[in-house]
Amino acid sequence: MIAMTTVDVALPPFGGVTDGEEACAAAHASVAAASAAGAELICLPQWSFAPYVAATRDRAGLELAQRAPAPAWRDALAAAGPAWLSASAYESEGEGVFYLTARLGRDGGEEVAYRQRRLAAAHGRYEQLFCSPGHGDLAVADAPWGPTGLLVGLDAADPQAWAALARRGARLVVAGVAEDEEGWDRLRALARGMAAAHGVAVALANRAGEEHGIAFAGGACAVAAGGEELAVGADGRVAIPVPAVARAAPAAAAPSEDERHEEQQA
Repeated sequence: MIAMTTVDVALPPFGGVTDGEEACAAAHASVAAASAAGAELICLPQWSFAPYVAATRDRAGLELAQRAPAPAWRDALAAAGPAWLSASAYESEGEGVFYLTARLGRDGGEEVAYRQRRLAAAHGRYEQLFCSPGHGDLAVADAPWGPTGLLVGLDAADPQAWAALARRGARLVVAGVAEDEEGWDRLRALARGMAAAHGVAVALANRAGEEHGIAFAGGACAVAAGGEELAVGADGRVAIPVPAVARAAPAAAAPSEDERHEEQQA
């Protein structure tokens, strides 16, 4: 039987905002409330500290980007207290270069990050106008409950990304997304398949509400390593069993010269 450890995860609802200050305030309040309630890991949907900027072609949305590392992320980490936080911030590197940066970490401790690679390009999904595709390795954090991989947005719909995280030893995969009803159903089905195929647990947080005519389905999805979807409470809380990392047994110490001599004499 595979050993398991359990992590208390909060997947708070977020979305339905069109003002940058309102979005930051709502995200920080959700994080603080989940931490106060005892969550060990808090996961926010995609574009965690801003409206879904890419819902329109209005380039004024670029003004919502924050210089990296985003102050909104740092403030959210402080609000999370001892809990770990997974979120994505809209960041500017200057000279007209913008990314959506996903991060996972805890205040004063370890932190990993990567930039969203796959960008949505469809009616109401103009991410390519607002972000450059990320590059570099995917991220896995050494969390207390086990190695935890990080995805965001359309990257969560890429089976190759899941396989890459599994090869890097991830036992739990977390992702913040922004999907309508149809996309959310597809993503949940894919998460169940990836959990079964790679033996990883899953936590997904989806954006909620309507923004600039785009209706996001909201909701949270948690999947056990065998592919079974778990019940998530109305408050977005769920206890997720995570497969324990196999530890190699310590190698036996080599016999000393005296011990070898005694064996020979015997």
